Amino acid sequence: MLQNSFYNSDPVGTVWTILRSRLLQCCLLVSILVGSMYLAGNVGFVGAQEAKSKQPAEKEEKKKPDEADGAVEKPVIEEQPFEPDFEDDDLAETRNRAWEYRPYHVAVWFCLDGSPVLNSVYKKVAFEVTERSELLDPSGWDLTTGLAPSKWRYRFLNFLDDGEKCADVAGSKSLEEYDKLMIVCMSSESGVTSVRVRELDLQTQQWGPVVVRKSVQHSNLDQSVMNAIKNAFMPIAKIERVQELLYTDEKGKSRARDEVVMQMRGVKSCVRTERVALEVGEQDPPVSDLFENEASESSQDPETAEAQPEQPEPELFKWVAEPIKGSPVYIKDDDRLLPVIRKTDRKGNLVKLEPIEFTFLTVNAQEDAVLRASIESYHRAPLAQRKSKRAQKLALVIRAPEQSTRLYLFNPVRGKTRGTPLEGFEIWSRRPGASIDEKSEFLGKTNWRGAFIVPPSDEGLRIIYVKRGSRALRRLPIIPGLYQSVSTNLPNDETRLFAEGVIQGLSNEVLSIVIQREVFEKEIDAAIKAKDLELAKSTFKKLQDLESPTEFKNRMSEDESFLKTQTTDMAELGFINRMFDSLRKQLNEQEKKSRENEFTETLLNLR
Repeated sequence: MLQNSFYNSDPVGTVWTILRSRLLQCCLLVSILVGSMYLAGNVGFVGAQEAKSKQPAEKEEKKKPDEADGAVEKPVIEEQPFEPDFEDDDLAETRNRAWEYRPYHVAVWFCLDGSPVLNSVYKKVAFEVTERSELLDPSGWDLTTGLAPSKWRYRFLNFLDDGEKCADVAGSKSLEEYDKLMIVCMSSESGVTSVRVRELDLQTQQWGPVVVRKSVQHSNLDQSVMNAIKNAFMPIAKIERVQELLYTDEKGKSRARDEVVMQMRGVKSCVRTERVALEVGEQDPPVSDLFENEASESSQDPETAEAQPEQPEPELFKWVAEPIKGSPVYIKDDDRLLPVIRKTDRKGNLVKLEPIEFTFLTVNAQEDAVLRASIESYHRAPLAQRKSKRAQKLALVIRAPEQSTRLYLFNPVRGKTRGTPLEGFEIWSRRPGASIDEKSEFLGKTNWRGAFIVPPSDEGLRIIYVKRGSRALRRLPIIPGLYQSVSTNLPNDETRLFAEGVIQGLSNEVLSIVIQREVFEKEIDAAIKAKDLELAKSTFKKLQDLESPTEFKNRMSEDESFLKTQTTDMAELGFINRMFDSLRKQLNEQEKKSRENEFTETLLNLR
């Protein structure tokens, strides 16, 4: 009632109040719209500036005026170079020496896991390693030690065992002046320092095995590192020629085999001079008898006697240069070598590297810097390539640790990188140079993955034979511990195995028939001698009921024809022919020995 009365009493004030409220609402709405537009404009401006800053450098360069030479080149980020901490320049001028006089230049990269203890002792360890290498061999190699570039440290610490993930280090510009790269990974855990060392030969780009050492005392850490480097070092030799060598085997037969002649690198620089005592006949004579008269005259005159110089005492020692056979550079008599073919272009740049798989060289003789070795290979003539100035044949010494290697067997499948695993294949082993009469060692069979772990051997090299049934399918020389795993493809021999089973069954039937006929013939002969006609006739009836050699040969011919239709492999067809020819030979001999016609005439006469 009061509100209605108020509106009725002052209509003008009421209208003004309503307009004022509506005006305030409109002002508030306009302020909100203007604020939102301002914020949107700022956001768009910031986004445009960010997008403009993120544009590639090429677009910015297009906006700039061209220089006199044309477009401006984009700066290239260079790889962090290797900065040595300790190096020795004694052998810096030896790179142009002859092969047998040229020492090795080795870069040693340390990779630390970030442990404060290892960081504190690193300088001492690197210095001691350099000093110990000089004491071990001062002229055969030259070590340069330092921390690995940051680009490679993490990769080496985590993937040192995987050579494929670290393979591109061979193209690093920091290693152009070196022959070998030694990677030393050090990690500390629970007070025990683990040292892993692996070598990369830069000329052949081949990885060596990983050598592991453990050290509890930090005072002996440098000794552990140096010992691992010494064992991981792989000397190299240059293959000069392959010649044929005639020899007589155990049975007195004349045979031929290939012999590899090689030149060892740096072995003539790997020498040390020693002071050796002279023997009785080599000592210098005393004062010469030619000057006895002068000596007597000078002894009469005291003035001249005092002025006469004293005679030097005879030398009792001499200096002799001997090879340092304990040096890592020196190739030992029992070393194995991996051949690698290195191909270059006209300018000497590397084009291709071809390590010959399942092929190793065994040192037989050593004379001065010349090595003579025999070949153990899966291939018949692995080094029979033509001579070329652009193809260099090298051989890398392999000193694998006593570790195992996993062997994989696959059956190749067209269109797939990896074939079907071969399960149940027998793995046999023989030592290199074993005689024919020496028995092979049965190691085991492949599992469902087609894998088998080849254990290490005292000889270092194992000659592996892969068998299935009575036939050897593959001969594989393997050095356990050189690689974590190796694989090879084998053809599917199911047809051959089936044929072998059929032939073995037929062979057992032939043997059974031969034995039964011989037994019946002896019984008939005994009955005839005893004049027991009934026994002789009954036994002769049993002999006639047996399958005759002619009938058996007819049935065998049908099986042979069926087996030949199951394969087109010439080797399998040759195997089938040889086995069936052997069975026919046995049947023909038995047919000649048969007395069936003789017994027929004898029994007719007895009637």
